[in-house]
Amino acid sequence: MAMNVTESLVMPDGEEYKFIGLQYYGFCSTSASTQDKEVDIIGFSDSSYNDPIVIYVMFANENTHSEPYLNVNDTTSFPIMKVDGDGTWSAWQNIPTLAPVELMFMGDCWLSLHPIYDGTVITNANGVNF
Repeated sequence: MAMNVTESLVMPDGEEYKFIGLQYYGFCSTSASTQDKEVDIIGFSDSSYNDPIVIYVMFANENTHSEPYLNVNDTTSFPIMKVDGDGTWSAWQNIPTLAPVELMFMGDCWLSLHPIYDGTVITNANGVNF
C-alpha cells in the first residue's frame, strides 16, 4: 500500500525541512537467519527508487544475520543500516519483531529512522537527543 505524504520537520536552528514522497507498508516473514529479508509492497517497483522513499515494515521473525539486507518486491537487495551513537552507520542486527519499522532509502541502503530500538541515543550539536 502506498500513500502520498508531505511532512515538515523543524530543526533546532529553526530551519524547516520538507519530505515529499511516498510511504509504503509491508510485512516480512523471512526466516531469522536469512540475509535477504523479503517484503511485498503493493505499488512498489524499480522506478520507486527514483523518488524519496520511506517504508514501514513489520518483521515477523527476529533477525539473527550479522548483515541483513532488504529486498522489496524482488527488485534489488540493499543493506539495512542504523545510526550508531557516534553518528556512524552500521548493520542493524537487532531489528524488532511485530512492530512497524520505519526505513528510508538512502541510495545504497535502507536506513532505520528509529535508532532507539537498539537503545542508541544521538545528541546533536544543540544538545537535542533523538
